[in-house]
Amino acid sequence: MSHYVGTTPCTHFKAEQLVVDHVQNWPSNDLLRNVDGLVVGMVLWLANLCYGGIHAAGWNEHFPTVAELWLWRASALYIGFCGGLWAVLNFIIARIPALNEFWEHWMDGKKTWWQNLGLGVLVFLCGFSLVLARMFIVVEAVISIRELPASAYQTPEWIDLIPHF
Repeated sequence: MSHYVGTTPCTHFKAEQLVVDHVQNWPSNDLLRNVDGLVVGMVLWLANLCYGGIHAAGWNEHFPTVAELWLWRASALYIGFCGGLWAVLNFIIARIPALNEFWEHWMDGKKTWWQNLGLGVLVFLCGFSLVLARMFIVVEAVISIRELPASAYQTPEWIDLIPHF
């Protein structure tokens, strides 16, 4: 629909004219590879395993309290364990068609109420505790600054860090 405001043409579009079914200048569909969701899940869980492993490297570092030390250790182990466990489960599910079918049916809500409830509670508890562990790691990294060891305030001698003979 167009009209004139004075001598200037003014065009108004309907919302339906601004939406297209496909992008015409997209080269081809082969740029968007069909990657299986379980493979993506395995990659993400392996990244989680690495995240837990990196934080487990602080196993013997200084923490303000013994409780924080043990919570750090437990969180790092749990994050790494979850990453490893779910990566292995994704790998197994991808290789066994019956398990893959069971998982897909559960994700679509096609299982019985007790299967949905049981697996739903398990996945929720694992996921929620994983979120809590990751949140603790982030918060503890900040609040532990309140009591750093004296060595944190020493200026490093950079020449000592470079191997020389």
